[in-house]
Amino acid sequence: MNTKVARAGLAAKTTPKKRPAAGFVASFGENSIAFGMLWDRIMGAKVARSVIIKAAAKYSAGTYVVLPANDGKRSIGLLADTAGVEKGASKKSASSAAALLALGYPGIENAAFGVELPNRKIGFIGFRAGAPLIGFDRVVSGEVLSELVADFLKEFDEQSAPTVQFHGTTHIFPGRTVEKFDGEWFSAVSKKALVAARVRRAKAPTALLMGVIFAAAAAYGAFTYYEHQQASAVKQVKPVAQNPQALYVKSANEYLSAVAAGMLTAGPMTDKINRLPMFHQGWVLEKASCTPETCTLSWNNAAGGTYQSFASSALPGLPQFQTTYKEGMTGLETSFTVKNNAPKGFQMEDLPKQDQFVLFFGSQAQEMEKAGLTIRLDKGAVVAVPTAPAGTPPITESTLKEVVVEGTWKMTGDWTFYQALASLPGNMTVDLLEVGITGESMAMSVTGKYYVKK
Repeated sequence: MNTKVARAGLAAKTTPKKRPAAGFVASFGENSIAFGMLWDRIMGAKVARSVIIKAAAKYSAGTYVVLPANDGKRSIGLLADTAGVEKGASKKSASSAAALLALGYPGIENAAFGVELPNRKIGFIGFRAGAPLIGFDRVVSGEVLSELVADFLKEFDEQSAPTVQFHGTTHIFPGRTVEKFDGEWFSAVSKKALVAARVRRAKAPTALLMGVIFAAAAAYGAFTYYEHQQASAVKQVKPVAQNPQALYVKSANEYLSAVAAGMLTAGPMTDKINRLPMFHQGWVLEKASCTPETCTLSWNNAAGGTYQSFASSALPGLPQFQTTYKEGMTGLETSFTVKNNAPKGFQMEDLPKQDQFVLFFGSQAQEMEKAGLTIRLDKGAVVAVPTAPAGTPPITESTLKEVVVEGTWKMTGDWTFYQALASLPGNMTVDLLEVGITGESMAMSVTGKYYVKK
């Protein structure tokens, strides 16, 4: 493809009137480069994961890139799901053109870049103060290019007006001197730059999340039906004095009264994790471990932090926390309380049959594994078997008509799947949520218990 480009100077004011939703991923040698990303500027040196996820949902964008802080703000770029892809390019391994230029083009400050793309399209990228200018990472046709450039020029006053022309056409920047830039620059950028500008997954695939919700809804419907059936049956059976099954139900309900549904307790934990900073005063967050009551954060001073720098500034959103300094002066831990008001208590009659649970939730877990979210259900054991009254035969599992089985489960996958926790069936708990952080990547491991009737 012909990829001649020119750059221009810039300064400040408005944004263009219209913003197309779709971008385009083009092939430059062996590199896949994304144009037409949606940009925003976020105040502060840190960007909460929840901000990225909400922005991705708002713009129907599956991937994003975050640029380093600039003038106290960070730039977030989102690539729409509807972005086109040139044959030979890959949306999964694409690097943002705007991010590459911002990170690696020498002397970039106020500038505009234009690149010829397939199908007679043009990628146009504008910068101010070294950051992508909102509304000016665009993929347009030649027919609207003049209008786009006119909008771009409105961003400048007379002293800082652009001094270059675009694609060598004198009518677009009339009277300006020309400085040319060959678009094949994108073919020769370093692997390190490509990785730094690479788009990352912003959310779990919509189909998968819908599958999780559908499975939970289907399972809940079946469980509710069974609950009403069982309740009717219970009403028709008169209690028998010292009946082993009646004694077991009483014991099981006492045991289950301390249990809280994971779909309720997980929310406060995930909300806290989504608001945590990845970096704090030279310290890097490596791991977050949360129970329904407490979260512990592990920090490493790889970014040059000291104990004093950490202690001198409160963690955002955490007015009260305790800090433990590790030996070796390489790390520290902070702990804080999770406010969790989820109601506790199951009743045995509310629980699904073991076969029902495996049929609905177990089957969906097998489907989710294809998308990268692994859920394992371990074999359970009977709980709450009471002691028989004096002078009566011992109560054992074999003497009971129905028992409660408590088993453990584990979920592992990318943090973008965390919303699946809100769709767990009501007979499952979340006891420990761990998130490991490596750069911009977050992986979670969730463990808990499930309760069924057998």
